[in-house]
Amino acid sequence: MDATRIFDMVGPDLEKVQARIQECLTSRVGVVDQLGRYVGGNTGKKLRPALLVLAGRMVKAPEASLPVLGALVELLHTASLVHDDIIDEAATRRGRPSVNAAFGNQMSVLLGDWMYMTAFQVAVNQKSFAILDLLLDVTRKMVEGELIQLQLLDKVETTAAESLDIAARKTAYLFSASTALPGVAAGRPPEEQDRLARIGLNLGLAFQLVDDILDYTADERKLGKPIMNDLREGKLTLPVIYLLEGGDPEHRRMVETVLAERDFRTVPPATFLAALQSRDCLARTMAEAHAYSAAARDDLQAFAPSVERDALSSLAEFILARRH
Repeated sequence: MDATRIFDMVGPDLEKVQARIQECLTSRVGVVDQLGRYVGGNTGKKLRPALLVLAGRMVKAPEASLPVLGALVELLHTASLVHDDIIDEAATRRGRPSVNAAFGNQMSVLLGDWMYMTAFQVAVNQKSFAILDLLLDVTRKMVEGELIQLQLLDKVETTAAESLDIAARKTAYLFSASTALPGVAAGRPPEEQDRLARIGLNLGLAFQLVDDILDYTADERKLGKPIMNDLREGKLTLPVIYLLEGGDPEHRRMVETVLAERDFRTVPPATFLAALQSRDCLARTMAEAHAYSAAARDDLQAFAPSVERDALSSLAEFILARRH
């Protein structure tokens, strides 16, 4: 099942999710409404809500719960991106000016805060402490991931384990919430909820590792943001960590030069990419992504056969195959 067919299958559900997002971002306060419309009109493919809808149908979650839960995870994701772009001083997001570039940092900080509070207000209205607790836990992990990443900026001693911990906190736990929330809403047994959460976590780790590879290999116009930006910002992701693990002094000098300059001026991007490829750093990172994707597909086999289970398994492959 290819990605187009899967997204066509959940298309009507994602339209309902988008309607709920727009409803949540509508405000009687003019400036808030303006900002909400700007950010709400550029929410991407909605991979997380798609995972949530498919997992929900697989475990027979209440249909009425899926649009609101999908909107919740997308609101949290978008709020985190608004704050991330401020921290990273990003100028673009999905091919157009980021919120901070368009409206300034002060407005963006407050918009991100407002979106988090709005999401939690909607969660409270679901009258489920389990749902609220899960969302609060994942949001705390996302903030912790950002803090850990800031602490490790420019540190060439960053380990693979530390990089994966950041990936889990900043990205994968929200994927985990996306697949786990329907199990909570359906009242599935704890062991089944744990399996759903694990599926999302592994998919999220695979997604982030592919993202780390695309930062060095993607077409910038299709990616919608500058490539080779992680190292410019002082972030050592798995491909660079693998390069440094090789122990070549020249490679370490290249990394330290880019970190010091915050750019690829002395070290040409093509030279750095060639170094990563010469040590199989990108291939090793992709192998890790494949392992996480395979673990998610293995856990899916515990559920009864269904179109939704097949679609989730296919999305695990789509995550590996994406080019932007």
